[in-house]
Amino acid sequence: MPVAFESLLDPRRGNAIRHPFLEILLMCLCGTLAGADNCEEIEHWSSSNQVWLEKFLTLPHGIPSSDTFRRVLAAVCPEAWGECFLDWAKSLFVTEIDEVIAIDGKTLRRSGDARKDISPLHLVSAWATKNRLVLAQQGVAEKANEIIVIPQVLAKLDLEGCIVTIDAMGCQKEISQQIRSQGGEYLLGLKANHGTLHERVVELFDSERGRNWSTSYGDCIAHSFCETLDKGHGRLEIRRCWVVEDAEWLDFPDDKGNMFGFTSVVCIESERHIKGKVSIESRYFISSLPAEAERVLRAGRHHWGIENRVHWVLDVCFNEDRCRVRDEQARQNLALLRHMCINLFHREKTTKRSLAAKRKAAAWNPDYILKILACA
Repeated sequence: MPVAFESLLDPRRGNAIRHPFLEILLMCLCGTLAGADNCEEIEHWSSSNQVWLEKFLTLPHGIPSSDTFRRVLAAVCPEAWGECFLDWAKSLFVTEIDEVIAIDGKTLRRSGDARKDISPLHLVSAWATKNRLVLAQQGVAEKANEIIVIPQVLAKLDLEGCIVTIDAMGCQKEISQQIRSQGGEYLLGLKANHGTLHERVVELFDSERGRNWSTSYGDCIAHSFCETLDKGHGRLEIRRCWVVEDAEWLDFPDDKGNMFGFTSVVCIESERHIKGKVSIESRYFISSLPAEAERVLRAGRHHWGIENRVHWVLDVCFNEDRCRVRDEQARQNLALLRHMCINLFHREKTTKRSLAAKRKAAAWNPDYILKILACA
């Protein structure tokens, strides 16, 4: 295991200790890298590769049973393991200009059981898009929501010089103020949960776009604009971004004044052409960034990296939504293992294979796992 995890305390006591704690965790990590998605598969992978494992591990009592793996994962404190994970991720983090830290939640659909009144686990994660690192994860307690957890996740991160992006759930005055107090900038989604402000912003952009932002119709609100075009796989997408930084308009955007303290309001329009069909979608944001449309659009696009490079990967490559582990701590710890694997796979650059292909390569050739672990 990476050095940062050596401080993690073994939760077992007395006769329950037969197998070395860190060796169990390392087998869980290696098995997950190699395609194991639950404790039975981790045991099977470990047993199949016992000769290889014995080159590095003591294994005084052989390979642990699946029940042993299950009991350990259910006993380890997710918060303590999460702190170790955070320290490890920080050690890998490289400072980048305008690094976008995307905050988003994900529900593990089959981790609940309606018959036993167990709700599915919902996690909030932080993803550094340029570093391609999951920085932190935290579970949302039952009968709670992301608004409570997001500030806790942010408090763990160094936001200096970064741009934090969150969807409309995180568009809260306290969250925007916290990001700024920690030295970061923000781009927060704006929807009908802030009715008056949302209506004013939509009205502003609809009105100005309706007259093509032309001064021939009167005074034009100062703004920044950029447009990008992407083509590929039978799809064409045009993205347009308008950013307004008009001090007079922003001074009183609603009856309560500019309680968020934002610097600009943003509209990003996506026009998609797929098989002769055209669709147009507009999304609205508030931001602490100045009216620099290219910079704002880049941050907005990078936010979707947490969906494409984390959530989609977890479901398609790691079968996360099919995982039926219902124990409160075990399901969080397994999710943390999967996040560790994503970080390691992205850091392993000796091959240009996809993450799914790298996971297969780890299953077929255990020595490839050594290359992956060396990136830790």
